Amino acid sequence: MAQCIPEDQYKVLQQQIAAGEARLTVSRTMARQFFTHVGNQNVADLTGQSIMMEKVVVIFLLLASILLVFLCMAMMIDRYGWAAMFVIPLVGIFWTILAGFTTELGSTVSSTLSLVAVLTIAYFLPTTYQWPIAIFACSIYLFRMAHIFAQHSLSRLILQSYDAYDMLCEHIEIDRDAT
Repeated sequence: MAQCIPEDQYKVLQQQIAAGEARLTVSRTMARQFFTHVGNQNVADLTGQSIMMEKVVVIFLLLASILLVFLCMAMMIDRYGWAAMFVIPLVGIFWTILAGFTTELGSTVSSTLSLVAVLTIAYFLPTTYQWPIAIFACSIYLFRMAHIFAQHSLSRLILQSYDAYDMLCEHIEIDRDAT
């Protein structure tokens, strides 16, 4: 956790980060919560910067993810009949594990490569399983991208505004040994 620092030390921190001598990070979950819970007007009043576009992207990705997992479940009901009664709870459990517990892990590249691998495997499966697996994988991917995008956007906001840094300093980690 970063300690709140005065504005002159913040400017030094900005220079260190720009030079690659330090790294600033916020948790993905906290960043997602920031964009889904904090009002744009509150941030604009404090920092002078609008976060409306970032809020829209994060919320859209999260909603699309949820809609896709429900579409996957609906497909399973349609395709598997009574067997869906056993499969749908498993889908919910796996989605919770993959989306909820691995949010802080991985990068955009590793997530994209994982999605491509799953979609490739799904292509070679029987048609009964192809679409539900592909839609499930896309749901997880969009959920993770919402968190990665939120983290990147919030980090950028913090690096551009001392007021944003000061507001969120207890949620920020600064690694000065980054090289």
